[in-house]
Amino acid sequence: MNKKLVGVCGRFAVTAVALIILVPSAGRASTQSGAVHTFAVQADTYVSANAPSKSYGSQPSLKVERMPKIAYLRFAVSGIAGPVSGATLRLYALRSNSTGFDVRGVTNNSWSESSLNYTTAPPAAQQVAGSSGRLTASAWTSIDVSSLVSGNGTYSFALKSSSSSSIVLASKERGSATAAQLVITEATATSADTTPPSAPTNLTASGPTTNSISLSWSASTDDTGIAGYRVYRDGTLVTSTAQTSASVSGLSCGTSYGFAVEAYDAANNVSQRTSKSASTSSCPDTTAPSAPTSLVKAGSTSSSVLMSWAASTDNVGVAGYTVYVDGTRVGNTTTSYNFTGLACGMSYTFGVEAYDAAGNVSPRTTTSASTSPCPSGPRTYYVDSVGGSDLNAGTSDTSAWKTLAKPNTASLAPGDRLLFKRGDVWTGELRHAGGLVRRARGRPGGWLLLGRGRDHGHR
Repeated sequence: MNKKLVGVCGRFAVTAVALIILVPSAGRASTQSGAVHTFAVQADTYVSANAPSKSYGSQPSLKVERMPKIAYLRFAVSGIAGPVSGATLRLYALRSNSTGFDVRGVTNNSWSESSLNYTTAPPAAQQVAGSSGRLTASAWTSIDVSSLVSGNGTYSFALKSSSSSSIVLASKERGSATAAQLVITEATATSADTTPPSAPTNLTASGPTTNSISLSWSASTDDTGIAGYRVYRDGTLVTSTAQTSASVSGLSCGTSYGFAVEAYDAANNVSQRTSKSASTSSCPDTTAPSAPTSLVKAGSTSSSVLMSWAASTDNVGVAGYTVYVDGTRVGNTTTSYNFTGLACGMSYTFGVEAYDAAGNVSPRTTTSASTSPCPSGPRTYYVDSVGGSDLNAGTSDTSAWKTLAKPNTASLAPGDRLLFKRGDVWTGELRHAGGLVRRARGRPGGWLLLGRGRDHGHR
C-alpha cells in the first residue's frame, strides 16, 4: 500500500487517508528558486458516516460529500528559512462537481491513514480557510490556505462539502503525478520590507444575531501593499481575509465578546491590533412567569366582584395579567380587577394568569367568590337565547341571561319573576326551588312570563 515519493530534498513514506496532511522536510517534492517550496502529501484518506468503523486509507481516491464523507490530508513542512507569504493546497479532481468543497484546519496531527475512521476522526475547525468552487474533471484545483500555514511544521486539513453527490479527488495511492501538494511561497531574502502596515481604523460591529456578529473596518496602508487581515475573538484567531469585513459565527446568545483586527503584508509584517467589544442578541425568552398567588375577593356589590392577587415573578419581567370568569376571558389588567355585570347572590369562578412580553403564560390561578346578596323584594330576571349572555346580571332586557343554566341556579325568592324572550327557543327543563315549572319554549313577540300555573304575556 505504501509508495515512495522522491523529492528534491529526499524521500518520505506516503499513506492514504481521508485526511490530507502536509509535512515539510521528508515530504518536499521540489523547491523552486529558493522561494517556492512544494510538499507532497504525507498521508491522505477519508471517512464516511455510513460506515463509521471503516478505514479507506488504501483507496486510490478521496471522497467528500454532505452525508458526510470527510477527507483528511497531512503535510510535513521543513526547510522554510524566512516568513511565509502564501500557501496553496493543490488537489486533482477525478470528477466534475458544481458545488466544490471547503478546507478547514485540523490541530490533531497524530492520526494514521491506515486506521482512521469516522468514529476516531479528529474534529475540524469551525472556520473555513478556503473553498475550491466548481471542480472540473481531470484537472487541478488550488485553494489558498495561507491562514493555516506559518512556516515549518506538520499541518493537517479536512475537506467538507454540502454536495449531495460524492466529490472524487485523487489520493496519493493513485500515484505521485496526481497526489495532493502543498505549495508554500517564502519571502525572499532580497525583500527588505520591515515596515508593518498601519492599524485598521473605524472597526465597527453590526447586525448581531443570537449566534453571529458582522465586523467591518477601514483599510490599512502599507509601503508595499496589504496582503490581508486577521480577525480575533477574545484573543483567538478566527479567520483571515483579504476583505475589509468579516462575519464571526458560532457565538453564544446574549454574550459580550472582544474582537480585534490586524493587517499584514507579504513580508508578514503585522500592524497593531484594533479592538472593539460587541454583544450578540439576547437569548430567546422561553421562561413563563410564576402563577399569581393570594387570589382573594377584595370587595363586592350585588353585580360586581373585586379580585386582587400577589404579583408573579419572571426572569425578564411580567407584562400583565389575563382574567377569567367561569373560564371565559374578560380582560387584561395589573394585580386587581373589578368583574362587573354579574348577578346578585351568585357564585362565580375567577381565574388569573400572568404573561410576559415574549408571550409566555403562567399556570392559571382560580378561586370561587360570590356577589353580594340580592336586594329584598320581588326581582325580575330576563332570559334571551339570542342576545343574552350568561355573564350578564340578567336583571334587565339589555343584560339578559342566555341559557336555562342561569335561572336554574339563581337564588330566586318568592315573588321573583323570570321573563323569557318571545320567539326564542330553549331546550331543557326550567326548575327552581318550587320544582319543575314547565318545558320552556318561547312564543312570537315581546317577553313571556312563566309561572307555575299559567303563562303571562309581558311587553
